Amino acid sequence: MALFFRPLKFLRFNWFWVSWVCLVSCQAVQEEDLAGYWDFDYHHDGLPTEIFRYWYLDGTTAYIKTQDGMLFKGTFQIENREIRIRAGINSRFNLPFQELEADTLRINDSLNLFREPEMASLDLTTYDLLNINTTDTLSADRGKRHFIWDYALKYYKDSQQNLVLRVNDIQLNFKELPLFFTRKRKNAELLLFVDEKISLPELDRLHKHLALIYWDKLTLVSKIKDFRPWEIFSYRLFPWETNVQAFRTGKYPPPPPPPENYQYREEFLSDGGMLLSINNVSDSSRITLIEPNEKYLVAFSSELPVRDYFKIKMKLYRHAKAKQIQFRTEIYYPDGEPDIFDPRNAPLGNKEQ
Repeated sequence: MALFFRPLKFLRFNWFWVSWVCLVSCQAVQEEDLAGYWDFDYHHDGLPTEIFRYWYLDGTTAYIKTQDGMLFKGTFQIENREIRIRAGINSRFNLPFQELEADTLRINDSLNLFREPEMASLDLTTYDLLNINTTDTLSADRGKRHFIWDYALKYYKDSQQNLVLRVNDIQLNFKELPLFFTRKRKNAELLLFVDEKISLPELDRLHKHLALIYWDKLTLVSKIKDFRPWEIFSYRLFPWETNVQAFRTGKYPPPPPPPENYQYREEFLSDGGMLLSINNVSDSSRITLIEPNEKYLVAFSSELPVRDYFKIKMKLYRHAKAKQIQFRTEIYYPDGEPDIFDPRNAPLGNKEQ
């Protein structure tokens, strides 16, 4: 009997000894040991394929890039042989690991994460969206139509307050947009992410450049509480011929035809269009007075904050849909419309001439 039990005792002793060594080894890994960019095979069954693309870890700060191109800033810590990442309000992710060997983090026998020094040039600028509640969401459910889009356009200001325009993670300036969208397919979807620090004239300039390349419908991502779902608002652009004719050069295609064949503001108003000016938030109450079966030009003052502009615009869309009202919108400038070709305050990219 003694000969039978001794091997079991020996094996049990060695199992505890190996576990203790592994625990000490894993506990020796500190947060600063994982500083840098970490990439992995995001098609692997052991990782959340719907979310993560890569991480950047710095101190206890985690930057998380998702497969759909969004960047989230959160925190991380190492505890009980796990990397614990927290971002947003409810987003939590724990990744157990076995050991760290130089620039390789071993998760299990078939999966490793690798530190990638060449990724150091990636943009890690984070910014706050407009944080507006909507009645529509973009779901993570791939079976729903709203999950699919073609382009993600991010318009924000960096730490130096310079404008930045990125389309599908490629940094551009306005003059490069036609080249990027040369092969735009019909009915392509464009998501727009707007920094809360963007002014309404800056947004208007982007609208006019997009109108020149046949974009007349945008979907604003107004709020992301956690990784998903995203709250969205779809709206149309209504370019006037007088506002965009200066762009009629060989580089730019003609703008899309305006609705109802109205190409000029004066023509729209002289043909029965009624003007409704929105100068401040209190003016938004006038939207409920709009009569059915009429057509209106709703003119937003350029001095409105962008967040108020979109909140009032959402109210207009809801009311117009319920009352079957025809309308167009514009942004007007009390002190005169600026030159949208002016290179000052243009987005960074290849420097505009």
